Amino acid sequence: MEAFRYSTLFNTVHDQHEPTVDIGRGAHFSILSTAQWLDMQLIPMARAVVQRIAIIWDEGHDTRIIPMLEAALINGIISPVLFVGERKGSVTLMLDMGSPLIKDPEFIQAWQKICYGPDDDHWSLTIIGWGENTHPLIHDEFHKAVAYLEMIDAQFKLGLWEYKYQCVLRDYWVSILDKSPGLEGLDRPH
Repeated sequence: MEAFRYSTLFNTVHDQHEPTVDIGRGAHFSILSTAQWLDMQLIPMARAVVQRIAIIWDEGHDTRIIPMLEAALINGIISPVLFVGERKGSVTLMLDMGSPLIKDPEFIQAWQKICYGPDDDHWSLTIIGWGENTHPLIHDEFHKAVAYLEMIDAQFKLGLWEYKYQCVLRDYWVSILDKSPGLEGLDRPH
């Protein structure tokens, strides 16, 4: 099944539309990626990297959170975010453990401005660090929530990562060349 496309600014790497495990109140997740020019402290970098973020959905799968993430990307404040939770009209951001931005007034104010949103669509905001109280992100026992988040991170490597080119179409074109009569002698892409 092809992943749902939520945004033109984020690529959907993985998408669950409903719970697959018994955790929280119907928690399930999606993984989004984007090009990122700021490091985890919001300092510009010489080259872009890939950022992967997990969205932890509640049972409602409220996509109104996507324009907030787009605004955060455009405003340069999403790079330290690993997990974003949406639950009952509230947004929870989980940053890397020990990030000074968790208590930075300018960072908090910038996110509050985005969460206040247009059209009277107001969301409350909670910012936590990795390993802190996960209750705002997933309504379940701490050890179960942490194990769930660790599984997501281990599988999808959240955060900022160096970009490595992958030729997505290579196998496709090789299969076309192999099936085409008269092209047997052509060199194949490596």
